[in-house]
Amino acid sequence: METSVRPGSLRGWTELVTQLGGEPSALLEDAGLPPDALVDEDALISARAAMHLLERAAGDLECPDFALQLSHYQDIDAFGPLTAALRNAPTVRAFWILASQWLFIHSPAVTLSVEEADGSAAILFDLVLDPLPPVRQTIDLVLATCHRLFAIVLGGVYRPVSVWVPHTPSAPLTRYIQFFAATVHPESRRAQIVVPAWFLDARIPDADDDIRANALTYIESRFPLPDATLTERVRHRVFRTLGTEDADYGAVAKSLSLHPRTMQRHLGREGTSFAGIKDDVMRNTAHRYLIESTMPASQLAQTLGFSELSAFTRACTRWFGASPTAVRNRY
Repeated sequence: METSVRPGSLRGWTELVTQLGGEPSALLEDAGLPPDALVDEDALISARAAMHLLERAAGDLECPDFALQLSHYQDIDAFGPLTAALRNAPTVRAFWILASQWLFIHSPAVTLSVEEADGSAAILFDLVLDPLPPVRQTIDLVLATCHRLFAIVLGGVYRPVSVWVPHTPSAPLTRYIQFFAATVHPESRRAQIVVPAWFLDARIPDADDDIRANALTYIESRFPLPDATLTERVRHRVFRTLGTEDADYGAVAKSLSLHPRTMQRHLGREGTSFAGIKDDVMRNTAHRYLIESTMPASQLAQTLGFSELSAFTRACTRWFGASPTAVRNRY
């Protein structure tokens, strides 16, 4: 089934493309979309087509910071039916709990989570399409939009500590530092914005409990929460822990409160296996880093959990029919 996204996530795309001297209709046609595909922000379009629009616009218009510029058109209203609930969350923590639960209404291609440690909180963003198309601009837009939403909702209270970008930035790093007003770490394992832990408990001004409750009643009646298959849960867990011992067979089963043999048996009923899932995640992650970053192959091997570069090279040959260097040179 095709994964979809609401056109509201691309609010301002047509205007920005036109401003930069591009022809929106030609780019839409190239993505397999009709000229009016972005007009109704509550409609649905292919998530892959949306990602294609961002990448092609940035490339064809020679605008490497296209997504950062596009984020200036975004606001919380772009979340459609979820807007009223998010706008009236009592705290930042409640905002993210709601967003992580219900973002699939906006797009099931993006998942959110929050991890707290050592006085900091990391707001993490993952793209779950398999396989992933080129996504540099998409990830930049997700990070930039989140950054702007917090600045709009909380004003001067919001100040990120650091931003982690899981690719080699298309624009100069100084552009990202200027935009986020924070330390920016490129070629990280996951996309994330790090804030002080206290920030999660910051109050959102003018939040209304009754409006939030009514909005959630409407959402729950219209959009039942999807049941994730065990395959999806295992895939997500492996992706989040790849390169660590927590991505191993036993550790993943334990994290899901399953005996390893029980997990494997259920995966078999779904037509897959733990080894197959992990290999897919490693292959897709390797491909993304090879085409969207300049991370040395030795470092990438460690990121994926290989003990030696030679093992990674053999895996690349099996996956792509070529060495890491040859795969990178294709792009």
